[in-house]
Amino acid sequence: MVVRKMKLESQAAEVLKAVGINKGHIALDFGCGSGTYAIPAARLVGEEGKVYALDKDKKALDKLMQKAKSEGLRNIERIDASAEPRIKLADESVDVVLLFDVFHSYYFTGVGDRRRLLDEVARVAKPNALISVWPKHMESDARDEIENANFYLESEYSGTLIHENGYLEKGQVLGFRKKPRAKVENRASFQDYAIVACGTLNMELNYLKGSGFLDARKIFYTKPGRHEVPRELESQLIKQIGTAKKYAPNIIVVYGGKFCYVNTDNLYRKIDTIIQEQEEEGIKISRIKASHCVDMLASEEERERISQGKDVYWLTPGWMKYRHYVYQGWDKGLANENFPKHTGGAIMLDAIGFYDEVMENKPEEILEFSDWMGIPIEAYRVTLDRLASLLLDEISLRNNNAKGGEFSGSKGLRSN
Repeated sequence: MVVRKMKLESQAAEVLKAVGINKGHIALDFGCGSGTYAIPAARLVGEEGKVYALDKDKKALDKLMQKAKSEGLRNIERIDASAEPRIKLADESVDVVLLFDVFHSYYFTGVGDRRRLLDEVARVAKPNALISVWPKHMESDARDEIENANFYLESEYSGTLIHENGYLEKGQVLGFRKKPRAKVENRASFQDYAIVACGTLNMELNYLKGSGFLDARKIFYTKPGRHEVPRELESQLIKQIGTAKKYAPNIIVVYGGKFCYVNTDNLYRKIDTIIQEQEEEGIKISRIKASHCVDMLASEEERERISQGKDVYWLTPGWMKYRHYVYQGWDKGLANENFPKHTGGAIMLDAIGFYDEVMENKPEEILEFSDWMGIPIEAYRVTLDRLASLLLDEISLRNNNAKGGEFSGSKGLRSN
């Protein structure tokens, strides 16, 4: 029995060396079971490295950690997972991700479920991380799905692979890397701009500011959730634009054009009308090209993929943080009339780790909010790439119009 165990570990180590695990790596074994590959991986990465062993089977993880302790391995950290493909690790924190015999329809029944897993993998993987996949049960489709999730195939390894139960078989491991993002060193700067935005987006915009991307002169926020009180929204928007004019000759308004402002007394008065009225000589104002804040974090096509056709109520972190403003005047009865009809529940598009932080520190807030809504709330991790791109589009549009000799920040607006 001992001899067989040693042979299996030796075989697993041979596979891991071949696919590219090295000393010092931080590795994630997703669906690690009782440690068929996690244990030999821990030996390969050494004391300088680390292995995160993730699984939803508590007993398997208990067994793995007992093995690690008995063999003196201190560089393995367990991660108890739920049914959701959420990985409790920081962004860009691992060098290698192992997806051995887990990327298939038995564990992730639909294409959307597998894409959500890959999105999480992309989030935790460092820019040049190795994504090593043994796509057992769906060899013919795995490559296309993974490449469509912004990875590219770098290597292939064929050899003897090991099932959790010790069964050996021939198989192929595919090695992927994340597709590099476009370089932004030469991107346009926001230094001649001021931003006026809805307060519900302050966390996302402040994150972009803190990262150095959004180097605007100033960001001004209106009170969150004023779409429920259009006249107040209008007065606050006019006030903040007026203040922004004192700081920069160019202003970008981060509001949606379709759902953020609806004046039931005058349906012809829209948010773009308000922006037009605020323009004056030497001041150019434009609006971000999106229908509402949810659309700024994920496009309609992306949301359709995430929801898999279900009737979902979409949230952003700001909608929960400032819920007393967003749902001003709502009582439980009104909530019962509106939220439960979304049979797919509520999904929060979270690009800043808000949901996980609240769940860790104040989980009762999410439970109370979910109970008030009458539907379950889950988070879907997105990036801020779409919001950043929409902001850059405004600079690009303005520069192109300026080169043509004409510009009107409002005339060029699309109605979204």
